[in-house]
Amino acid sequence: MSPTKSKRRALQAFRAWNAHPEKVKAKLFLSDPFFDPEDKAQVKYEMLRQREVETAPLEATCHEFGFTRESYRHLHERFRSEGMGGLFERRRGRKRPLKVNHEVRKLLRSEHARDPSLGPNELASHCRAKTGVSLSRRTVYRVLVDEGERKKNGTGGSSSPERVEGFLCWGGELQETYERWRKAALLGADVDFFLHRGMTLLAPSYSEGSRRIYHVRRRRASVRAGDFSLGALFSQFGIEWGRLRTCPESSSDWMEVCP
Repeated sequence: MSPTKSKRRALQAFRAWNAHPEKVKAKLFLSDPFFDPEDKAQVKYEMLRQREVETAPLEATCHEFGFTRESYRHLHERFRSEGMGGLFERRRGRKRPLKVNHEVRKLLRSEHARDPSLGPNELASHCRAKTGVSLSRRTVYRVLVDEGERKKNGTGGSSSPERVEGFLCWGGELQETYERWRKAALLGADVDFFLHRGMTLLAPSYSEGSRRIYHVRRRRASVRAGDFSLGALFSQFGIEWGRLRTCPESSSDWMEVCP
């Protein structure tokens, strides 16, 4: 599979593929391969950045990126409250378990902070005893993961009174990572790792700073001479074999992509 098709599939999986890249007229997307008009999450971010950081006129900015002013305002609000996760389209349907109200979430968060060794079963028991609400292990786990992602991405925090500084801190560590890659690309540095995956590297549920960790379980895929190629395996993900190295602090079954 070609790198372009591989990236397109990744973008589609994260609901970040732009089906109408021809509508993007911004100069960066026409002159630099780092900026991909098919990467809808990147298009959204750059549109917000041009307006909030470079203080470009709203109407002209929306026209250049193929969005309406109403779409811009909605995106602006989502990015301010959700960080980088606000650039990715939500899945349809119910977003949270119906039983989990503010009181339940607060209880689970406080109990977990008081004793991090408590597992989902123990937390569910505490919740049932104190609120009368019965939760499954999976629901408890989802609540804790959701709270962790919201905290990690700086959602709910105060913003700077300065407009530019406020925008550049809304996305937390993930936004800082993208800004570093963006600056490197504009200076001519090698950012091939980003070209292969785009903004999916910064999708909150799968991102880990500026690197991606892949686990190779040998008990499931043993490497035998002549019938298995690690180079071919990682090429399916758009990753060059030369960019992989064994993590020194872990076993040889852990490998790290070095940007």
